[in-house]
Amino acid sequence: MNLSHSNLKTLVIHLDDPSTYFLHKIYERKENMDVINNASKFTTETLKEKMKEYDRILLLGHGCPDGLFNNRNGIEGVHFVVDGTFSEILSKKDVVAVFCNADLFLAKFKIKASFYSGMFISEVSEARGYDIFASEGEIEFSNYLFSSLLGLTLNMDPVERIDLVKESYVSETSLVIDVNRNWLYSENTGGNTRLKKLKQIYFSFYDQMDEPEKTKAKIRFDIVHAISYPEPRKISDAIMSGFLWNKFTNEGFEYWKKVSDKYA
Repeated sequence: MNLSHSNLKTLVIHLDDPSTYFLHKIYERKENMDVINNASKFTTETLKEKMKEYDRILLLGHGCPDGLFNNRNGIEGVHFVVDGTFSEILSKKDVVAVFCNADLFLAKFKIKASFYSGMFISEVSEARGYDIFASEGEIEFSNYLFSSLLGLTLNMDPVERIDLVKESYVSETSLVIDVNRNWLYSENTGGNTRLKKLKQIYFSFYDQMDEPEKTKAKIRFDIVHAISYPEPRKISDAIMSGFLWNKFTNEGFEYWKKVSDKYA
């Protein structure tokens, strides 16, 4: 794409949600940008057509390895406002993606991005999921520092942008910021690396299991493709978050319970 970054015609998809309001700092008061905060007038197909008009797409909000979550301000009747069916369109755009597990979404659907996040702790409850006890004030400081920095650097060269954001998004007292910094990537280098690391960790626990549980667990991981839970620290953690018995497999809860009791 032979356009300077400041001249990129940009579409921002950031559905209204109080918990991600801080992300508006990334795109507020910038020229050449259109923003979708309410996608209720769109269908998946009309949103895809809309994207074709733009050079750059910003995907902001809450998400998982399967895409950017929909909400009450989104497209009616779907779980994701943007999912893997958008991969062909997104592969032709400059993509900036800030939502939890954006790295795994990009890796799963082979989409390149000039800036993106892995997990991103933006709420107290998310911090506690990683055994980090952060105050509301610490979370708010982290959120607004990050979004302000990305907003200031958005139109820079991607290499300069990631370097400046990581150099400036620092704190001597905030473990949240330290953790989040390690989940910021550029040019789609981090997602595949993180997925491989997660797979190695989960498989190291599954290798401690007997057959047929070991093989079934490994197959199940590859079917799901990516795990959005914290890295497991013991075998029971791996079973709890890796089996995903109820949605992604034909195995019932009783089988999972049997395996869980056996290896807890």
